[in-house]
Amino acid sequence: MPHTPHRPRPLRALAALALASTLGLAGCTQEAAPSGTSAAPETTTAEPTATPTAAAGSGTDVHLLAGPSSTSIDWENCGGRFECATVLLPLDYADPEGSQVEIALKRLPASGDALGSLLVNPGGPGESGVEFVESAEYVMDPDVRDRYDIVGFDPRGVGASTSVVCLREGQDDPTAVDVDLTTELGVQTLRAAYQQLAALCHERSGALLDFVGSDEVVQDMEALRGLLGEDTLNYLGYSYGTLLGALYADRYPERVGRMVLDSAVDPALDYETLQREQVEAFDAAFARYLAECHEQEGCPLDADPAAATAEIEEIAAELDESAVDEDDLTGADLIAELSDSLYSPELWPVVTEDLTALLGDPEGLEDLEVGDLDWDESELDDESGDDGDAASPGDLASDDPNWALWFTAVDCSDYPVTSTFAEVVQHSLELAEASPVFGAGSLAEASCVAWPSNPTAERGPVSGEGAAPILIIGSIGDPATPYAWSVSLADQLTSARLLTYDGDGHAIYGGRSACVDVAVDEYLVTGELPAEGAVCT
Repeated sequence: MPHTPHRPRPLRALAALALASTLGLAGCTQEAAPSGTSAAPETTTAEPTATPTAAAGSGTDVHLLAGPSSTSIDWENCGGRFECATVLLPLDYADPEGSQVEIALKRLPASGDALGSLLVNPGGPGESGVEFVESAEYVMDPDVRDRYDIVGFDPRGVGASTSVVCLREGQDDPTAVDVDLTTELGVQTLRAAYQQLAALCHERSGALLDFVGSDEVVQDMEALRGLLGEDTLNYLGYSYGTLLGALYADRYPERVGRMVLDSAVDPALDYETLQREQVEAFDAAFARYLAECHEQEGCPLDADPAAATAEIEEIAAELDESAVDEDDLTGADLIAELSDSLYSPELWPVVTEDLTALLGDPEGLEDLEVGDLDWDESELDDESGDDGDAASPGDLASDDPNWALWFTAVDCSDYPVTSTFAEVVQHSLELAEASPVFGAGSLAEASCVAWPSNPTAERGPVSGEGAAPILIIGSIGDPATPYAWSVSLADQLTSARLLTYDGDGHAIYGGRSACVDVAVDEYLVTGELPAEGAVCT
């Protein structure tokens, strides 16, 4: 899971800037609150009850549906060759006849003699599998699309499925406060802001918040396997999606078919360690960017990572000083874009070009607006003539006002935080000191201290004993899910084979490496794994 940091001097946290969006998987930036709470905040007013209406991804309050659960999938055409459907699955699998959630599905039927269905998840948590299916023709080889029905789903709590609601359309996020976390006033202001947001989330999402974790999604995946009529689950998961795959293999090893886990999360790590190791990976990726930048003449940043970091901090500070209107580019915006760009080395020349312009015209900083620095695949599409319709894993951000909070809801369910608010602020300060750009503003733990749910998940090593062979892809230069995590997951899963990509970037399968693409396609179509210890470039 990949997303966005900030800067310190002293540590200032713009809480609403979602670390969930750039320091993915292990990064979110959303709320904070009273030390050690998990139930509803005192200011909460109501908890929705199960009624026969539901709002999915609409910015309206959550209403759960009455049972029973779906026993089949009613596919309908939804444009071109695509088919869409919605199924009902239990909110709580311990009470299967009780309240239900809607799970949105989208399918691209196989163009030839199908081997079965291939369930896909692009990561996040919070990204849309429904949207990702629309990119199948760009990501997957024709041989794969010929042999599989490509099926995407929006996990519970997310997107077009029954999704978490905290903010209504046009409502300001109460955590959008700029505070100095080295002062008691700053800490208390942030804590109060997180408590306010937590109250809104509890009031509008109620019981759903206790049932949006990965353990519930894994049970949904097993239910979907049955509804799709498959004896085993064939699965492609990126980033956070690898955690889902690993947990599925551990819980239902006999149901594993062909499974590809690209850019893996280590399920054995606690939340604090995930954050710290991810920040270290972003720092390492930034150093590699600098090295590549200095292979050409005119790199705008110092070759020394520490000096270059100071230069980025200085630009960020100048942007903050010049920002007046809400549309003005801030230092947090700059660092968010820089963080995002490290996912895709194809973008690095564009980053260098824009940083050169920024550093060459400091007086022009005050005229920059949000969107002026938008280092995403669209810039490459414009240059290459691509139509820009393809969506990459981790590039499916929703326009829903609650999008970043979907990340928070899942992470806080998956990683119960037992630290006090003061302790998690201290963790944030330590990250900021270690990494002034990518560590400052890392407030994911603080989000979960206040989050109004009762998480019961226990993270630890997995084994998947008895599962069919599983292919794991790890990128040595991955900024979001460090390569060591893929190595660790391959060691944990008894049937796993690790394919190493000796390069930069996050989420490799689907165009970044022809070697990786061929290996994955071969495995999905024939079941043949790459050789032990195989390395691609």
